[in-house]
Amino acid sequence: MNLRLFMSLLLLFAGCLGERSTTPPDIPYVQLSSSPDTLALGGPRLYLTAYLWVQQDRFSGPGGYDSLFGVVYATSVDSISLDPILSVDAVWIIMGNGEVWKSWLSPMRARISLYCVSGTFRGGPVMAVGTKVTVVVRLIDSQGMSYLLRASNQEVTTPPIVVE
Repeated sequence: MNLRLFMSLLLLFAGCLGERSTTPPDIPYVQLSSSPDTLALGGPRLYLTAYLWVQQDRFSGPGGYDSLFGVVYATSVDSISLDPILSVDAVWIIMGNGEVWKSWLSPMRARISLYCVSGTFRGGPVMAVGTKVTVVVRLIDSQGMSYLLRASNQEVTTPPIVVE
C-alpha cells in the first residue's frame, strides 16, 4: 500500500473516531457541589456509590500513600434496567480544601447488574486513608443529554482484597 493511500485512510478513520479531550470539561465548583444526590430521569431514580482507595507504600507520594483509585456505581433505586439508556463517562473528586480533580472513567470489564452503570479511574490525587471527599459523575442518556450525580462524604480506604 502506498504511503499516500495509507495516510488518507488513517485520517479518515481518525475523523470517524471523534475527538475526546485529555480531561473532562471544567465545571464550576458551585454546580458540582450542588449536584443532586438522587436523580429522577422520568423512569429510573438513581443514586451514586463510590469505592475509593489508595495503596499505602513507603516508596510512594507524601505520607507514604499512592494516588487515588476508584470505582463508581450509579444504581437504579427502582430496579429499572439502565442498559442501554445510560452510561457514565467522567468523574470529579472534590477535596476538603475545595480543590477539584477530574478524569475520564473507564468502563468496568464485567457488568455488575442491569440496574447499574459503572466506571473506574486511577491516577487521582495523593491522599491519606480516612480522607473524605465528594464524588460527582456525569451520566449520558441515549439522546446525548448529560446529568450530574453526587455522593458526599465518601471515605478513602485501603485497596479491596481480591480473592482468586
